[in-house]
Amino acid sequence: MNGERFHSSYGAMLFTLRCMICVVGFNTAGHAFARDSDLLTEAKAVEYALTRTAIQGAEDARLLAAESAVTQSTTLPNPVASMTHENVDAPAGRASESTVTISQTFDISGRRQLRREAAETRRQATRLDNQSRRIAIVQDVRKSFAAALYQQELQASHVAWLKRLDAVTNIVGQLARAGEASGYDRRRLEREAQTAKVRLRVIQAEASRRREILSGTMAKPIADASMFEGNLIPDSPLPIETLLAGSSKHPEIAGLEAQVTASERDRQVAELLQRPDITLGLGTKHVSEPGFSDNGLILALSVPIPVFDKGKAQEQQAHAQVLALQSELSLKHSRVQAELRGIWSQTTQLRQAALEYQDETLITAQELSRIAEASYRAGEGTLLELLDAYRAELEAQTLKLDLALQARLSRIELDALTGATPYE
Repeated sequence: MNGERFHSSYGAMLFTLRCMICVVGFNTAGHAFARDSDLLTEAKAVEYALTRTAIQGAEDARLLAAESAVTQSTTLPNPVASMTHENVDAPAGRASESTVTISQTFDISGRRQLRREAAETRRQATRLDNQSRRIAIVQDVRKSFAAALYQQELQASHVAWLKRLDAVTNIVGQLARAGEASGYDRRRLEREAQTAKVRLRVIQAEASRRREILSGTMAKPIADASMFEGNLIPDSPLPIETLLAGSSKHPEIAGLEAQVTASERDRQVAELLQRPDITLGLGTKHVSEPGFSDNGLILALSVPIPVFDKGKAQEQQAHAQVLALQSELSLKHSRVQAELRGIWSQTTQLRQAALEYQDETLITAQELSRIAEASYRAGEGTLLELLDAYRAELEAQTLKLDLALQARLSRIELDALTGATPYE
């Protein structure tokens, strides 16, 4: 009679275990059944972040400042109006002279054209700087999204693990009260369940933190019912040769090149200071004395003589700026290419490791759980052995997520280094 009760209780337990396995599978991918309005993808997160008014306003302000420099470089200096009036003693009485002139300075050396080219080049550098800032924003959002997605998947795994433990604990508790299971097994399960609850709370706290960080990077609240959708394991990157060939197109490098060109124009402007501008004046002169009055035309030409200030200091300063920027550009290009090789290798290896672990180790852990279930069902294994198999499966699931997150973060860094801005 006791044997029949024992096998009947085992049958109930095994039926519940099979149900738990189904629950685990449902909870791991349950968010796939959420409404589209409740799903937040990486593409949507990036879109929300880049369409913020503050970002567009800051970009427009920087471009406006650069545009004002272009306008200033093409604007002629204002003409100068002057008037003089003199009274002098003459043999026949008081005499007076009045002159009115307007003078204008003209650039005959070509410096204004060079200044305009420098300003336009710096305006282009500002556009490239805006692109670099956008790349940094996209990188920040994608990293925040990856962390939030990781915590969501990790939380789902531990929730499923806790449900599995709770179900087994209830069954073993019933068997213990009926004298068909040891009190040690029951207490061990209760302790395991308590530990799992504490770990789940820690994960939930971190998940809440990551959700708020992502909300901050997007400047948009995330509803509690929202789920993150995506695959942590990234796509395969382009060949390293392709990425290296296009590294010079990165906005930061292209911006430095533009700065070098603008500084070279400044140097050329300083070099031409030995060719001074000319100032032309045009006016009238009125002479009046007792018994005589007459008007005359005034033509004036003035040229500064570059005796002391020949622009050497300005030229040396501009030349030093060119050399500094060229050195910075060379160092930046070398560093980017070295980092590209390293991050590309890291991304490729981590992605391959995540795929292989997912295809082999995780499947093996799941198979071990099934073997432990069969052994326990046949009375050949203990409950603790079954729990160890389940725990190994949870650890395999967690390691799979860890590898996937590392591969995803590495790929995000690779995209930022190549100047890629997905979803724009």
